[in-house]
Amino acid sequence: MIQNKYRSSSEGIIATYNYEDIIEGSGIANFYCCESIDSTTTQYFLTGKPLVSSDSLGVALNAGATSYDTTFTYDAAFNTTRILKGDIYAQILGQTYTQSAGDVTFTVAASVYHYDGTTETQIGSTITTQTKIGGGDATTTAWTELLVISNSSVINFKVGDIIRLKLRLVGARTGGVHIFTVFTDPAESKTKIAVPFRIDI
Repeated sequence: MIQNKYRSSSEGIIATYNYEDIIEGSGIANFYCCESIDSTTTQYFLTGKPLVSSDSLGVALNAGATSYDTTFTYDAAFNTTRILKGDIYAQILGQTYTQSAGDVTFTVAASVYHYDGTTETQIGSTITTQTKIGGGDATTTAWTELLVISNSSVINFKVGDIIRLKLRLVGARTGGVHIFTVFTDPAESKTKIAVPFRIDI
């Protein structure tokens, strides 16, 4: 059995600043969902690098599985202090594939947390995509969702603190065979969160 492990990455996160960012005093850092797999372990983490992910999140619902509800956790640890200020944007890319006729529904819920090694504190609220509906024989529907996690708090990240993204995949079927995928490959289809941090000028 392959073990799932949620690894915190301390890789450099790509921060992009323009003139308006500097005047406003904040800029955006992009954290991409990524997955690595070896002979024993599957690891999920956030990265700012265009890595080629081992896989994407795939869920199959068939005659033996009428429902699905699983949460995947992605972490990144900071090696410098950061101050989070403003709303967080979650960009989620995926598709629904129907192998045989029948109805199915899927949703993805995104939530972001500050973890200091002891306490996990949610930032804003959990936001859920529109319900994805699959039906018909051998049809594929691709989709992209942008979710806004409203945040009015100023959050201080110390060295070693973790920013954490949780993706909860929920599905239900009334017939047929269906595959639901969330693309988590930083090199191509980029499911990510865009996080505003204060710029020290």
